[in-house]
Amino acid sequence: MSSYPYFGNSLGSPSIRSATSSFPAQPRKIGTRKRLLRFAVVGVIALLSAFALVTVSHLLTSTNTTTQTPPTLSIFYGTENVQVQSWLAKNFSYTASNIPVITGHFSASGGGSDNNIRILVLTLGNFTQFKRTGTVNAYYSSGAVSSGTLNVNLPSGNGEYTFVIDNTFDSIQSKSVFINASLLV
Repeated sequence: MSSYPYFGNSLGSPSIRSATSSFPAQPRKIGTRKRLLRFAVVGVIALLSAFALVTVSHLLTSTNTTTQTPPTLSIFYGTENVQVQSWLAKNFSYTASNIPVITGHFSASGGGSDNNIRILVLTLGNFTQFKRTGTVNAYYSSGAVSSGTLNVNLPSGNGEYTFVIDNTFDSIQSKSVFINASLLV
């Protein structure tokens, strides 16, 4: 009998293999370079995936948290001089689906101890009446005050109004009025 190991073939009969046949004793080792290359490729893919995930997440977050600022129309800004028994006016119009708001502030000076001024918001028809008679039903009236804050809600839809700085009630002093009035639609 031979000293060589034998193994069964598919038919169950013994077969002999020579000791010199090439059986790999261990699995074949992958070269160090190939292993590093595979590691580098997997690393790059992981980094690109993470970058894409962060970018998409940021875009979705940015889109969802962005707020729109309403359009603004400056009505008056700066210092206006209003003569004795006189007024200054500026017409403005808008189209708005939301409720438009006049915001701002004003302060009068130069009238001695009485720095009172009156701010009015009038419809165009009421402004015509105001020019003729000096009296009117105003959409908004500050009353005779030396300073104030504006926060006037107007009706949504289309609107045409006149903003008036009124000193008609003072027969002695002209006024210097600093005013910042804007319409948010």
